[in-house]
Amino acid sequence: MMVQEERLPVMERIEELKRALSSSVVVVGWIDGNDTLQTARSNLRFREITGRRTNAIAKEPSLALIAATLNYGRQAGETLSGHKYPEIPARPFMKFAMEIWEREFPKVLGRIMPSYLGGSITVDGVLKELGERAKNAVQKAIREGDYAPLSPRTVAAKGSSTPLIDTGRMVNSVTFEIRKGG
Repeated sequence: MMVQEERLPVMERIEELKRALSSSVVVVGWIDGNDTLQTARSNLRFREITGRRTNAIAKEPSLALIAATLNYGRQAGETLSGHKYPEIPARPFMKFAMEIWEREFPKVLGRIMPSYLGGSITVDGVLKELGERAKNAVQKAIREGDYAPLSPRTVAAKGSSTPLIDTGRMVNSVTFEIRKGG
C-alpha cells in the first residue's frame, strides 16, 4: 500500500518564498529619466576608443548620472567646446551599501519570516520589505561611509566637508524596484 506524501502548509509557504526570491531581483538606485547617464556612458566609451573629446551633455544631469559619477569618480577632462571639468575621486557607496545589505539581509528575512509563515504578509509584501531595507542600506552607506575628503574648493562652495551630501536630494531620492522573473 502506497502512502501519499502530504506537504505541510508551512513547507509550501517556504517553497513559494524560495521560488519568489530566486526569480526576483531588487534593483536600488535612481531613474535616469532624461538619459544623461546613458549619454555620459556612451561618450566615455567613445573617448576611450577614439581618444577624442565629446560634446558636453546639454541637459540637467539626472540623479542617476550624479550618483554614478560620485560612486565611480571621474577623470578631469575638457569638452569639445572647451569646458574643463575637474577630477572627482571615487566614493564607492554602492559597494559599501552591498556590504551593509549582505550583513542585514539574513536579519531582515529572519524578522519577516514569522509574519510570512503566519500568513499576515504575502510574498509581494516580503519582496517590498526587502526592497525598502535595501534602499535603506544605500542611504546608510551614503550618510555613514568613510570616503575621500572633498577638495577645499568644493567645501568652500557648498559650506560643508561632508562627501556625497549637498542638498540631500540624492540620498533622499533613492528608489527601488522589484523585478520578477518568470
